[in-house]
Amino acid sequence: MTDPTGPGPRDPSPTGASDLHDLPLHAYEVMALVLRIGLVIAVGFLVLGTVLFFARHPSSSILDVFQSATLVHYLTDPVAFGLALAAARSTALLTLGVLFLVGTPVARVFTGWLYFVEEKEVEMAAVTLTVMTMLLLGLFVVGPLIARL
Repeated sequence: MTDPTGPGPRDPSPTGASDLHDLPLHAYEVMALVLRIGLVIAVGFLVLGTVLFFARHPSSSILDVFQSATLVHYLTDPVAFGLALAAARSTALLTLGVLFLVGTPVARVFTGWLYFVEEKEVEMAAVTLTVMTMLLLGLFVVGPLIARL
């Protein structure tokens, strides 16, 4: 059966291998939506945190915003992070924005993994799980080790 418009979302590739182009349109849309939502949330928190920082410290410069970031402190003390968020501290909002910005690609990979598991694409699910594992190891193991050097 030939299709004049080219391979469709469920048609096998010419090599018989499954690739990203074999994903149905709804899978692309869901993964793109995850990226868009994550980006909007991240930018929202980053803008809000920056505006609050300058509202509370009007004589500060943009360099002061970066020097005041307490990302590592908040990651090692979730209670302090929660209290700072509840108090709408600009540094906590900036940290939350960075966390969403970093977490968005991880959420997108996780969404792809869910799709491959649902569709019983074992090989692609394994590859996606490997990518997700490497991302998480980089964030939570390798990154902190490098920060200690």
